[in-house]
Amino acid sequence: MIDLIINEYIKKMSPTDIKIFAKYNQIELSDNESQYLLIIVKKNWRTILYGNPKDLFEKIRRDNTSDLYQKSQVLFKAIQDKFRR
Repeated sequence: MIDLIINEYIKKMSPTDIKIFAKYNQIELSDNESQYLLIIVKKNWRTILYGNPKDLFEKIRRDNTSDLYQKSQVLFKAIQDKFRR
């Protein structure tokens, strides 16, 4: 049941939502970074939340700057801490 609720919420997410979450976690994202992370989250939220996102981090590292890689690690950890209870 909780997966259904999370899935519906993620479908409605926008880059602005990603930026707000990042700012709440003391991270500034550019528009391009928030758009990129939104795509990653929408496609891979179950892995981020329940699995091992190591392969996602490798993709982020290959496709982007090391700065975004580090930001994504902090944000994905914050997501896991918030929703894994």
